[in-house]
Amino acid sequence: MTFYFDFENADAFATGAIGRPGERTFYLQVRAEGRTISVKCEKQQVAEMANHLRGMLNDMPEPAGGTTPDIAMLQGPVEQDFVLGTIGLGVDRAAMRMIVQLEEMIVLDLDDEEDLEDYLEEVEDDDELPASVVRVLLTPDQARAFCDVADMVNAEGGKIDRAMVILDKPIKTLGLHPVKVKLHAEVTITVNINIARSQDEAERQARGEDVIASRFEEEARADAEAAADLLEGGAGQQDRFGDED
Repeated sequence: MTFYFDFENADAFATGAIGRPGERTFYLQVRAEGRTISVKCEKQQVAEMANHLRGMLNDMPEPAGGTTPDIAMLQGPVEQDFVLGTIGLGVDRAAMRMIVQLEEMIVLDLDDEEDLEDYLEEVEDDDELPASVVRVLLTPDQARAFCDVADMVNAEGGKIDRAMVILDKPIKTLGLHPVKVKLHAEVTITVNINIARSQDEAERQARGEDVIASRFEEEARADAEAAADLLEGGAGQQDRFGDED
């Protein structure tokens, strides 16, 4: 099912990646009007979008409030809505807004005539969109925040010095913990640190699962099954003893 959204006042336009280095999945995320739309994309698409937005921002006046990069961080759990195909960028100078349009990738098997005919019918049908589209207007602040986070997300292999991490209190439990990272004198962001005992557990936490509660539930089920097996075994022994009498 396809959809079209046109957000004139977005809460945030974000980016981020899930997974370990070399196996990361990149996303763009629009948060507006109580909705969160997550679009799977390529690392290069994030980099190119940030590069073009920075060029467009050079022609916009510098905002008095400065940037707030944390608003452009990916928020979980991430549920993919579609895969990114075409990106459209523009400027509404009268409203002082950047225009971003994300269009779904259409994958067709050109050797499959039925697949091609179905797509052409959808294109001709005015009541159904052939692909999902999200159009969003960003303030210069939101666009700059996106660019700052995109730079950080794309810097795979880059290192964060311990002096850059601001810890308000020690981290002693599993789960996702917000931590402030000072990239440089004027930019401080908040990132979620994923503390887990395995890669599988980290991925489950990134999807929003409470692994601690899940572990307790699994252990409780195991204990209940063990107790049931013990009772069943004891009943069988009593039956055998009774037969001997």
